[in-house]
Amino acid sequence: MLTFTKEHSGTIPAPPDVIYDILVEYDAYGEWMPLIGRGHLLAVEGNTAIAEFHLSDPEGERVAVECVHNKNRMVLTQPIEGDTPFTRMQWDIEPEGSGSSRVHFSMRCTADKRWLSGAYSNFPENAVNGLRNQASSFAVDAAPDQSGAGPLIEIFETEDGLICWLNGKKYVMKEA
Repeated sequence: MLTFTKEHSGTIPAPPDVIYDILVEYDAYGEWMPLIGRGHLLAVEGNTAIAEFHLSDPEGERVAVECVHNKNRMVLTQPIEGDTPFTRMQWDIEPEGSGSSRVHFSMRCTADKRWLSGAYSNFPENAVNGLRNQASSFAVDAAPDQSGAGPLIEIFETEDGLICWLNGKKYVMKEA
């Protein structure tokens, strides 16, 4: 079977421990990771976890993944069950001065119609950008700045309700 690798790197204004914590919070993947509608951590032991992702494109597909962690340095994800266009996703994290991190995302994929059509061609860049947006919720300097702007807040809708990140804390809002 033909495979290929797609990659993207970027600097994210958050320290490696924050980036790592976001990457291993599998229940929150639907909030920021492209193509993932919902994530769920099934089991964790030591540096290994099993998670389940419900894909948003194609909608309804489910994939179980094995995740190997190297604290604050790397997260590797490989499918163990389900139909998925990737065979491996890896996040490498390196400190990059003054509280920032250099993040490199690589993805090995099988050549199926989703990739060959170009529908997922920007996936690595979108994944890094999604991680950057999620990390912005944990900004250390979320206090008002000189211009009088308020604290950093992000609100978005998921299948579980509205999610609000305020000063690095997550709140789930449900209909009353």
